[in-house]
Amino acid sequence: LPAGHPFDNVKSAVTSEAYWLSDSSPGDPDQALLVTLDGGMQGATTKVPPISIYVWPVRGGFVSDLDADTVPDPSDNCPATANSGQQDYDDNGIGDICDICPAGSSFDGSVCTACPAGQYQDQAGQTACIATPPGSFADSAGMSFALPCPFGTYQPNPGQTACLDAPAGSYAGSIGLTVATLCPPGSYQPASGQFQCLAAPAGSFVGAAGQTASQLCPLGTYQPDPAQAACLAAPAGYFVASSGALAATACAAGTYQSEPGQSECYTAPAGYIAPAAGSAFAIPCPVGRYQPDPGQTACIDAPVGNHVPTTGRTAPLPCVPGTYQPATGQFQCLAAPVGSFVAGSGATAAVPCAPGTFQNQTGQSACVEAPAGSYAAGEGAAFAIPCAVGTYQAVLGQTSCISCAKETFAASIGATSCAACPPHTSQSATGAASCYADYDEDGIADAVDADDDGDGIPDVDEIAAGTDPLNPDTTLPVLALSVSTLADGARTNNTALNVSGTVTDNGTVALLTVNGDAVPVLADGLFSTLLTLSTGENPVTVVAKDAAGNRVSDNRTVILDQSVPQITLTEPADNLATAQLEVTVSGSVDEALQTLGMTDHAGNSYSPSLAG
Repeated sequence: LPAGHPFDNVKSAVTSEAYWLSDSSPGDPDQALLVTLDGGMQGATTKVPPISIYVWPVRGGFVSDLDADTVPDPSDNCPATANSGQQDYDDNGIGDICDICPAGSSFDGSVCTACPAGQYQDQAGQTACIATPPGSFADSAGMSFALPCPFGTYQPNPGQTACLDAPAGSYAGSIGLTVATLCPPGSYQPASGQFQCLAAPAGSFVGAAGQTASQLCPLGTYQPDPAQAACLAAPAGYFVASSGALAATACAAGTYQSEPGQSECYTAPAGYIAPAAGSAFAIPCPVGRYQPDPGQTACIDAPVGNHVPTTGRTAPLPCVPGTYQPATGQFQCLAAPVGSFVAGSGATAAVPCAPGTFQNQTGQSACVEAPAGSYAAGEGAAFAIPCAVGTYQAVLGQTSCISCAKETFAASIGATSCAACPPHTSQSATGAASCYADYDEDGIADAVDADDDGDGIPDVDEIAAGTDPLNPDTTLPVLALSVSTLADGARTNNTALNVSGTVTDNGTVALLTVNGDAVPVLADGLFSTLLTLSTGENPVTVVAKDAAGNRVSDNRTVILDQSVPQITLTEPADNLATAQLEVTVSGSVDEALQTLGMTDHAGNSYSPSLAG
């Protein structure tokens, strides 16, 4: 109030005479002054509660202003020091100029001023505020302390009113930080202002610091654990077919994978197997086994008659002719032993050579016929046996040799025929290796014959008469030989052969033999006998002798052939349909023929020509 302002005539309810000064604090009735007049003294106090009491003399009914600041002393918050603005920062009723400025403000010599945002003052009565240090802030005026940056924020600069959010890919894990920390590998943070990073989930990875997202493990890799900086390559024998996998998958049985980090497995090719899940490589089928199909877990044993000589085969190989295999799962075939053969492929056993054949080598596809002059008696012969002396064999593939007939001989082994005894020799036995001296060829050896020249005169008499006991009648008998119309080398299918003919002599025919057997001669010189033929060549030897020992012979060979000729037609084809009036018929036969005839469906006969 201005000096000399009159009091209002408003009386208080106190015992002393007092008046309210109604306009001393128009905005706050509680700060209105109560002026008390008592004994010539004046006192002033606020309404509730009393703040201060000043006592001064009343001067003609006016309030005094000791500091001349135009604020009446009863209303002045610092009556002794001029402060017309009545600044009271802390509202404690004492003007700033008379008071100590509180924390959170500064004093410029006259008034307290609140520290601006970004500054603070933690002590009272200070003339300046302090800039907030890095890692803190003051977000409003009048701060008595700096606030530390909260979790998820940081502040690198002093004097700041706010902190900065940790950017995406980083975090601020404690309060009061001056920098944000990059998320380490294996973690990430997509948002800003975060106090921690997120672990890369299983099936993903974060390979570098400061990332805002994790990456799914690519094909061929996996990651079972979270917070990892890299994925694991699928090991050999495994694969990962999709991204973000938590585990690798074992290759199924029949498939394999030899490289790590792959997204698929390979099918085991034919000739190979992958026997179990998780195979790192395909295994070639071993020798003796094979596999024709891909994607298999086991190989197959080579069947009997086959073999598998190398690894990784897709099919067995049949045993070639001359070899065989009776067992399964073998890597080689067995050579047919001597005395046996294997004619075709894929054989499970060797076949013994048939009687009359032999084989002296292993691994052969056929047996060999015993050559003429030898034989093979039974099955499985490893070699042909030469005919012994006194025997012969003229035909191939025989099981025995034939004894030489009487009056013939075979002096060495392996004979294909027997030779007739030379003149002046004889042989009365069959199967002889030689003939003995028999000048008159009467079958009696000269050593014991009383008439060596067979002229009917005993040797002793001829010696006594001075004639030569070895000089008989030399006129040969005449032999006319007929062998059932069959010429030398002729063939027949009849086992019975009639041998007949005539023989004459100027004397007497003493002996006639057919194959060494004596045959009677009739008075007219006719003779006849029946031979039984064997298959193949049959020698026929007729020998005639007269009483003087003169000898004549006739030798022929007759072949017994009872096998039916086999005809093979090469044209026309069977059931041929043609518009031609004539067709050519040709073919072959398996042996020599005397005649060949052909008849058509109409009964017409033809005589085909034979070539060769």
